[in-house]
Amino acid sequence: MGKRTSQLIEVAYLDTTQSPDAYVDIDHIVSFTGPGGPSGELDVTTIQSTAREFIAGLQDPGSFSMEIMFDIENASHQWLIEKQKERSTETFRITYPADVNDPGSGEETVTFDAYVSEFTTTGGVD
Repeated sequence: MGKRTSQLIEVAYLDTTQSPDAYVDIDHIVSFTGPGGPSGELDVTTIQSTAREFIAGLQDPGSFSMEIMFDIENASHQWLIEKQKERSTETFRITYPADVNDPGSGEETVTFDAYVSEFTTTGGVD
C-alpha cells in the first residue's frame, strides 16, 4: 500500500438485511485504530542453545476501535449499539482512498469479521 491519507477513509458494515447485501458507512468517525494484532511467540530454547530462541506462534487478529461523534438518531450508530447487545459477528470493510502520489492507483479495501465488544459514550465540559 502506497502513501494514503486518513482523510476520506470509509468504515462500513455489511448489511445483510438488504437484498442484495450492501455495505453501509458508519458516520461521523473521528479516528480509528486497527485492525491488527501481534503474533504469539513460542520459546524453543534448549540446553544446547547459546541464546534464547523463539519462533512465531499463531497470529492474534487483534482489535479495531474507533472514536465517533455520537448521534443517537444516526442509523449506523444505532446499528453498532444493537450489534453489541446481540453479540453477533459482523463483516466490516475499511476503504482507503487512492495513493496521494498516484491518484490513478485506485482505492484499497480491508475486510474483516468482528463483533462489537464495547460502545461507550463520554462527556465533558467542551
